[in-house]
Amino acid sequence: LPESAPVISTEHERYDPDDILRANCTSSPSKPAATLSFLLNNIPVGMPATKVIPYNDHLQSSYLEVAVKLTSGHFNNGILRLQCTAMVTSIYRETREKILSSKTEPVPERVTSTSSSPSVHMTLTSLVTLTQVILLTRHAAR
Repeated sequence: LPESAPVISTEHERYDPDDILRANCTSSPSKPAATLSFLLNNIPVGMPATKVIPYNDHLQSSYLEVAVKLTSGHFNNGILRLQCTAMVTSIYRETREKILSSKTEPVPERVTSTSSSPSVHMTLTSLVTLTQVILLTRHAAR
């Protein structure tokens, strides 16, 4: 059986919609070679076309590549959860997960006060701008 969980490698750590996610999953040597599969946010992606590479006289390593054009529907709060599962018949199953994020982090539309007045709302942009003005005023006063 494989001595370790499969290894996932990707071209980047951050993606946006319309980017192409290219990933590779490699299993450590075993006999027979592990069968590999990818999930993206718990949805199967790619074709189950595991490639087998002779490792030595009696063991084989396996790898699987996937390329997916990402849409906004692939992201869950700006996160992509990529999983690779290696299986050897019904006696071995190991999954490795890699968390990838969006290049542009999701920004909350507004921040709501927890005070008793429901009319107190401030957008995050206004809060950031106010913070910048305060910092610039302090810096100019020095």
